[in-house]
Amino acid sequence: MRVLIADREPNVRQALWLVCEEGLHLTVAGEAADAPELLTLVRTTHPDMLLLDWGLTEAPPAELIRTIRGIKSLVIIVVGAGMEQRRETLAAGADAFIYKGDPPEKVLALLRTFIEPQDCPRPPR
Repeated sequence: MRVLIADREPNVRQALWLVCEEGLHLTVAGEAADAPELLTLVRTTHPDMLLLDWGLTEAPPAELIRTIRGIKSLVIIVVGAGMEQRRETLAAGADAFIYKGDPPEKVLALLRTFIEPQDCPRPPR
């Protein structure tokens, strides 16, 4: 599974990269720091999943989600900070919402729900 990470904060991008690659053994197709870069990468890297920062753009995130849905069918998980953000993005068609303060274990558990078993090897018990 190929994941695209879009967040304006380099530290958040790095943390999500580690969760995806180290925690789930996914391929990170690229990372974007702004909406124009994100749209280019959606078209060129063919990701299966997008981790999208709520505040990536000045435009309402719902518009960005609709634009992305028009380009490619993929899982969109929004990363944000508030309950209202969660409601708004899910209503706009995002598949899930992660709070920026969630611990890595919670993020891993949520991401696993969107991954085919063969894409995510689990450690032996």
